[in-house]
Amino acid sequence: MMNFKENIFRNIRNYKAHSIFVKCFVLEIILTLLPFLIVSGFYYGNVKKSAWDQMILENEFLIYEVRDITDTILNECDMLCTYIANTDAVQMFMVNDWFSEKEAGSYFEVDDLLKGIPLIYGYIDSVYVYSEYNSRIYNAGRWSSAAEFRDKGWLEDYKKTDNQYGRVLARVKNNNYPYLITVIKPVIIDKEKKGAIVFNINSSQLYKSVSSTSLDSLPTIYLTDNDGKVLMSGTDSDFSVNISELYPDIGSENLSVSELKNSAGDEFLVSVIDSGRYGLKYVNATPMEEYAGKISRMLLQIVLILFGLLILSLIFALCVSVVVYKPVDEIIAVIDDPESFDFANVRQQNELKYIVSNILSHVRANNEMKEELERRLGLLKQSQIGMLQAQITPHFLYNTLETINWMAVDAAGGADNEVSCAVTSLARLLRDTVSSSDYLVSIDKEIEYTNNYIDILELRYGDMFDVDWDIESGMGKYSVVKICLQPVIENAVYHGLKPKGRDGLLTIRGKLFDEYILFEIEDNGVGMEPWQTEQINDRLHARDYINDKHIGLYNVSRRIRIIYGDEYGLYVTSEKGKGTCVGMTFPKLVIE
Repeated sequence: MMNFKENIFRNIRNYKAHSIFVKCFVLEIILTLLPFLIVSGFYYGNVKKSAWDQMILENEFLIYEVRDITDTILNECDMLCTYIANTDAVQMFMVNDWFSEKEAGSYFEVDDLLKGIPLIYGYIDSVYVYSEYNSRIYNAGRWSSAAEFRDKGWLEDYKKTDNQYGRVLARVKNNNYPYLITVIKPVIIDKEKKGAIVFNINSSQLYKSVSSTSLDSLPTIYLTDNDGKVLMSGTDSDFSVNISELYPDIGSENLSVSELKNSAGDEFLVSVIDSGRYGLKYVNATPMEEYAGKISRMLLQIVLILFGLLILSLIFALCVSVVVYKPVDEIIAVIDDPESFDFANVRQQNELKYIVSNILSHVRANNEMKEELERRLGLLKQSQIGMLQAQITPHFLYNTLETINWMAVDAAGGADNEVSCAVTSLARLLRDTVSSSDYLVSIDKEIEYTNNYIDILELRYGDMFDVDWDIESGMGKYSVVKICLQPVIENAVYHGLKPKGRDGLLTIRGKLFDEYILFEIEDNGVGMEPWQTEQINDRLHARDYINDKHIGLYNVSRRIRIIYGDEYGLYVTSEKGKGTCVGMTFPKLVIE
């Protein structure tokens, strides 16, 4: 058992990525972790989107609630301003000076109203009544001239107000404290501006009132005027600061609902909506920390689950490796020592018994093949002895042809004649064909062989045909298959020119291309029918031996394809009564 475990870990160490353990582990990752990652990816994307949508929804819900509350307060102030402006006493104060008489009954009526408003509404700091006619300001039971009135930071803005709706501005009372949202409501009499009712709302108190009404705290809510100046926020230092200074991406001209903004390196979800009054805007800037925290916690959970699955996959792969390797170890033992395997240990018919049986069968077959191979090697040695003895025959033929050549020359009185020339050409052709064992020769050498053969044909057929050589310069250094032109020329003479009988022309062309060499052997003989040409071309690409009258063509094509590949070889074009052209292609290789 210990040896078996040692074999397992030795194989893991030796085979590394190719071991059974690693392959099982990778397969387990593909089958479990990969689907988990895909599902987690979809889950993460959906949760992230849901969290984002929920955050936007909460952000917008909060800002809408704050807007409704604050607008309600501003509407109440506007209604109070309108009510005060339309009282008879205030109307008379705007165009007369009798209101300065303290015993006037209208004075007490207005005085009670203006004193009671700050007591009833805790967020209202003070209420002013201003008359241009009197150039006086009334405030909580006393009046003074506009020139002597201490808090007059709103007066210039009043002068700029040119409509009945008034305006809202952020300011500090007496340039000190508190922070005020001042609502200036002009008093219009006979279509002319006669004065104004000025409501000073304490910004901090208003913020507290809104917070206590809606939520516990609103640290990210801002109320701004149309220019982006902060009128209300949870931080006093933000009062009267332009919102673009707090959040540079936000400007009064491009505010829109729910966008992701950046401020001082931190991201905020900013929601902005318009108020129904005075051109005000509400801004809610929620930090993305909470959103990022939710996403981080979810990612941590996914990573922990992934790590757990990785550990389980590792354990599972190791268990599978142990189970799988046990029969493999037995198979290896059979291969190492087939005779020692005991089939009795395999209690049931299973894959192991089947595999071992096949291994033993192959071992026996290999032993038999080994014996047969040794027997055939003995026969091959005997054949080689016979081949060595047969090499004597070509030498005998060369010597005999040379003897005939000398006899022919001697018979002609020492001069060359047709017989001696034919014998000489035949001897050279035989020597070149049989003596060398090379498969490839240079084109120059192949042309030399071919010329020896053509010399013999011309002696035999006389003037029955002419030969025209058209070989492109520079071709001689490239290699071709040995004895490739002679069989094609022989085929052209015997099956094309000889049946014609006279005026024959045999053209041999050689051309160089970028990647290959082309030879064309063309005759003006009897030609062939289209079906015959098609049949020959089909057989030129066959792999089997073909016994046919054009066997020379098949032999050459077969040798070319064996040496260079199936993309090279022979092709035939022919036209009945006009002749035949055989083309052969070779790769462009230099003979070594």
